[in-house]
Amino acid sequence: MALLSRFRRNLALKGLSDVLTRGLTFIFTIVVARRLGSESLGVYTTAQNVAYQVTILADLGIHLLVTREVAARRGRGEGAIPDYVGNLLSLKLTLTTLVLAVIGALTLTPAFGDIALPLVISGFFMVAWSALEFSSSVLCGFERMEWEAVLKGAGRMLVILLGAGALFTGRGLIGVLIGMAAAPMIVLVALIVVLRRRDPSWRVRWHRGTIRTALGHALPLAVVNLMATVYVRIDVTLLKALRGDLHEIGIYSGAVILLNAFGAVALVFSGALFPMFSDLVATRPEAFRSLARDVLRIMAFAGLPLFATVLLLAPWIVSILGRGYAESATALRLLIGDVPILYMNVQLTNMMIAAGRQRALLVPGAVALLVNVGLNLALIPFLGYRGAAIATVTTEAVLFVSVTVVARDLLPGRFPLFLWRYLVAGLAAGAALYPLRDSAPLLALAAAAPVYLGTLWLLGEASAEDLGRLRRLAGARLTGFLTGGARAR
Repeated sequence: MALLSRFRRNLALKGLSDVLTRGLTFIFTIVVARRLGSESLGVYTTAQNVAYQVTILADLGIHLLVTREVAARRGRGEGAIPDYVGNLLSLKLTLTTLVLAVIGALTLTPAFGDIALPLVISGFFMVAWSALEFSSSVLCGFERMEWEAVLKGAGRMLVILLGAGALFTGRGLIGVLIGMAAAPMIVLVALIVVLRRRDPSWRVRWHRGTIRTALGHALPLAVVNLMATVYVRIDVTLLKALRGDLHEIGIYSGAVILLNAFGAVALVFSGALFPMFSDLVATRPEAFRSLARDVLRIMAFAGLPLFATVLLLAPWIVSILGRGYAESATALRLLIGDVPILYMNVQLTNMMIAAGRQRALLVPGAVALLVNVGLNLALIPFLGYRGAAIATVTTEAVLFVSVTVVARDLLPGRFPLFLWRYLVAGLAAGAALYPLRDSAPLLALAAAAPVYLGTLWLLGEASAEDLGRLRRLAGARLTGFLTGGARAR
């Protein structure tokens, strides 16, 4: 299948899967926030965040590893893929047992004793969903995005149906969490039954040599994932430990829910691109760099306007959370600076892991973790959630610089300098909207949009080559920026 056709197919199907699952999750969380109030949302997000951080131990980089290895082995025409996946599955089951034991131990500590039951139930939900993610990773390796969409969509739909059923029948937060935990377990049982009937070769296996080799490949990914998870999620945990105000955690969590929705764009792209990057990096390195250049340009193109839009409309956007979340607008305005940098970082780390360069990410991950924890410890006692937001954006910027340095030989030439046109266009658009930012924010955005696009055109970003590719791919195919071969800038 041609590179462009593969990309269109992967992006459409992966986009469907991610938009469906993330969109449904977003809607469900908004409903929970409105129905339960900020304090209960604080309990919910604290339990979910702590459980998620511990559950990363059940991943250990296995999900990305299985996608990369299945894609690479399939591309080389190798067999015995069920054997390889079966050995990783046995490793994952062992790690899942460890995760549940750690969560049980946390409930005995003073810091989390007051949320012990929500934490335990959240732990069961997270490990069950992690098992679904493992299955999705195998499907991604085969580029069977349509089945991944079905699997994750069914799981998320059931989560919402059971959770919402408990919510609207007055079962409270505990009932919601129980419903959520039951959903992925039901889907997993159905998946196991179907798979065993269709192909019995897919089963749990235990071969020490295979598992030892997989651990050698996965451990760098595990460390990177653990560090990334900690610095992304530890803000809520530290707010609970250092401030103990569940209402404040709810206010901050409301903004984080919205931020995650805006950040999902980059994750959709990375999920669609990862198996392709894993294939291209060794077989067609020039196509790898060409695709990387265009994807990074798209991330820059989308990130800056989104930043400006949310900055202006934050009070209106947070109103969907309910009347008790007006203060979340302040947190959202601080956090939204994370998005343009996040868009870049997701793609950069995606490329590094696809190229088997996960060890090179250890230093950037360690630096980001130290900066994030240090800033949170320094700022949260004095600034509360504002300090957590500042720490998040600063950490993202530090990570961008660090990854760019260690990945310079892999990335397209002159990165990130070839993105200077987007920065200039963003500044020009900002100058256009600034005078109207308070009196007429919608009019300000309407005035800034043509300035942004026009400046990019004047600076030559929309070249004749780009426009030609766009015309050839018009008709709901894909934007021309996504094809390879953009000239160096």
